[in-house]
Amino acid sequence: MQVICIGEALIDKIISKSDSNFKDFLGGAPANVVCALRKLNVPASFIGCVGDDDFGKEFIKLFQQLKINIDFLQIAKESSTRIVKVTRDDSGDRSFSGFEVTKSNDFADEMLDKLLIIKDIKNLKKQFLKTKYIVTGTNLLAFSKSAESLNFILDFAKNFRIKVIIDVNWREIFWDHANIDRDIRFRKVKNLVNHI
Repeated sequence: MQVICIGEALIDKIISKSDSNFKDFLGGAPANVVCALRKLNVPASFIGCVGDDDFGKEFIKLFQQLKINIDFLQIAKESSTRIVKVTRDDSGDRSFSGFEVTKSNDFADEMLDKLLIIKDIKNLKKQFLKTKYIVTGTNLLAFSKSAESLNFILDFAKNFRIKVIIDVNWREIFWDHANIDRDIRFRKVKNLVNHI
């Protein structure tokens, strides 16, 4: 039985306050989880969206090397893979300070398209028949298109008795970027929890 991870694949641009050097890391909680599962030899799939850029290509290469099923990995032609600026202080603690804007103001992870998933619904059903767990986060909820896609997938998964694990992994900067007020944020998360 496999695990499906749904959510963001993004770049953590880690900047050290002490010397202003930075290094880019492939990241995003769902992408990290799916990679870790495969390293433990757990069959796993990833559903998400990356940009049609060098970082998107790096994710595809990594997923293929680890033999992660990427049948539902979408590539956003007009949007970039999100780059999150992460600052480390002298003691190593992290803070998330914003996004690095590239092609457009929209990022690929928020472009996960429900219509592309519906087009391949037979394959999704086939995937769900061999899936025991879905692991997802809450960042996709900050954007209407990706929230709609996530909710569709979870509604469809109810027909297959799949257990859903939600990593709240609250990152305020995602919600601030989407200009969603506090009450709506918590309502969206509550609705996600009600799916399970």
